[in-house]
Amino acid sequence: FHADKKAEYGIKESCTLALAMCDEKADFTKIRQIIDLLGRSLGLPLTISETTHGSFIEGRTARAIVDQDNVAIFGEIHPKVLAQWNMQTPVAAAEIDVDVLFDVVSRKKTI
Repeated sequence: FHADKKAEYGIKESCTLALAMCDEKADFTKIRQIIDLLGRSLGLPLTISETTHGSFIEGRTARAIVDQDNVAIFGEIHPKVLAQWNMQTPVAAAEIDVDVLFDVVSRKKTI
């Protein structure tokens, strides 16, 4: 759920898919490779744009964008977040907005 002033009750419910890899070699490059593969598999021209997010390490966080639609956010989980969960192994993660992804794929099929 997300706050959305345009929604009927001020809240938008969206379907998302989260994925994470926990490994000594988990990093931004590995999670980006997964996002790139998803884009290629669906025939989507992804634009990767650096962004910030409190859960991720600054400079190792990005958004995947198609036609100005944010499809995913991904990166390396910040050490402070890992410490809060008593995790000592690096984690790279992504959150994919499935609703947006389906909309983008549907639009591409009609073109």
